[in-house]
Amino acid sequence: MLFRSPPTHALLGYLLAELPDFEARRDRLLVFGAGLFPDVDGLTVLGGAEFYQRYHHVLLHNVAGAVGYATLAALLATRRWTVFGLALVGYHLHLLCDFLGSAGPDGSGWSIPYLVPFSFHDFYNAHQWGLASWQNVTVTIAAILVSIHLATRRGRTLLEFVSTRVDGEVVKVFRRRWPWGGAPTAAKLKAEAPPDRADPE
Repeated sequence: MLFRSPPTHALLGYLLAELPDFEARRDRLLVFGAGLFPDVDGLTVLGGAEFYQRYHHVLLHNVAGAVGYATLAALLATRRWTVFGLALVGYHLHLLCDFLGSAGPDGSGWSIPYLVPFSFHDFYNAHQWGLASWQNVTVTIAAILVSIHLATRRGRTLLEFVSTRVDGEVVKVFRRRWPWGGAPTAAKLKAEAPPDRADPE
């Protein structure tokens, strides 16, 4: 379902990565990844339902995971301090989204043991929104619309991390269909222009 957590986390991570208009694709990828990385601990499902219930939202949904990811991202980045700061923000944005709106269909919610490994105290929101709640749907739709607008201006979407060719085709569609995109920046037009070739003799 579109409005479940991973797509929303991905969209918010993409928007955060676009804030500084990084020149390096790798810097954008590292910030984008901060919005998704906490859910790597969801792989605990491979150990069975009980293992998943015990360790999902524990292994990486905490301050140690946030600082660890941001530090690693900074070491790999071109603009290190900017990436470090935005990766921290993106990681915490993921935790905040889970804290506010990750309740299951039966009303059961997820706690956030934020202080691990210093403390295993759980922070729990008894009023968590459901994954398909109107609040989450609204956030996701808003993120989609802003993402389309940015794509028409910047000439890229989050699909650039999968395939630049597909990304380019999607941008073309958005620029034809999106009524408020306006003209792309001069730098983007220059970057997208084919190289000059001499006229054939």
